[in-house]
Amino acid sequence: MAVIVTVHGTFAGENKDKTGGRKKSRRPKSKTSAAQQPEPAIVESSSGASAPTKIPWNEANSDFANRVRELVNGVDGTLQWDKFTWSGENSEASRRQHARGLLSKLFSLEQQKSPYVVIGHSHGGSVLAFALQLAAKSGSSLPNMRAWITVGTPFLHHKKKTFLYARGDGLTKGAILIAFTIIISSAIRNLSVDGPPKDNRFRGWLGGGGAGAVPRSALCHQEVCRKGT
Repeated sequence: MAVIVTVHGTFAGENKDKTGGRKKSRRPKSKTSAAQQPEPAIVESSSGASAPTKIPWNEANSDFANRVRELVNGVDGTLQWDKFTWSGENSEASRRQHARGLLSKLFSLEQQKSPYVVIGHSHGGSVLAFALQLAAKSGSSLPNMRAWITVGTPFLHHKKKTFLYARGDGLTKGAILIAFTIIISSAIRNLSVDGPPKDNRFRGWLGGGGAGAVPRSALCHQEVCRKGT
């Protein structure tokens, strides 16, 4: 038996309403780059029905799946179609999180010793790429994987920000700001307590005279200071 594992793209996963459409986000609209724009879902229309329905490409009864079965056979003639479903949220955090679930599925196929191919569309390819990175990081090999394929996947290159403040989330940034505020406030308070010395003795000693100044001889110990100094 051979297995085809499919990984769908953004907005084609679990976050759907009862009508099958994507839930509307409550987040305010903002300008996004071309790489961040949502990708159109790949769907197919079934033939011979009075009311055509949309069949996602990763479904086992899609035209794509049927065509693959015509062209590809397993060792024993059996080809299994296995789709991996994730949230479809358009965020790097979500894709990295679900990559662990995909890797767990691949490990289960490895235990079955079934040859398999993984196909990822759009950011489903990103989920697949993160899963492969996790496998490599843990030193795990996937000997039964015959190939992995990505279609229309935007591979993003992220640069680590220099400053710790820029890397943190809202809670981390708030903690850093509070810490800096406390440090700066303490420094200012310690430098400005009562200003410079106001004692006349020190003013006379440092200033060299003036009203209320204490003679230098009076500040010296009688056993140390010499007469006339």
